[in-house]
Amino acid sequence: KTTECFSRPRKVGAWKTNDDIQPDEVMPQQLALTYDGKRDRWNGYDPEQHKQTIEKFEFLRKERRRRRIAKKDEKFAANG
Repeated sequence: KTTECFSRPRKVGAWKTNDDIQPDEVMPQQLALTYDGKRDRWNGYDPEQHKQTIEKFEFLRKERRRRRIAKKDEKFAANG
C-alpha cells in the first residue's frame, strides 16, 4: 500500500510514463551456496579493488609529501 511506503511516491508512475525505472538496491551475485560457502566472509571479495585502493592512498601520501616539501621550499626562499 502507499501508506506503508517510506519513500516519497513519484509524481507520475512508471506504468504511465513507460519508463524503465531500475530498483535502488544492487543485489549481490548468488555465489557458492554450500554450508561453507554461505558462511565464507570473503565471499565476493575482489583483490583487484583493494589493490586500486592501496594505489590511490599511496598516490595521496606522495602528493601530500610533495606539497609539504614545496611549501617548506617556498618558506625558505622567502626568508633567505
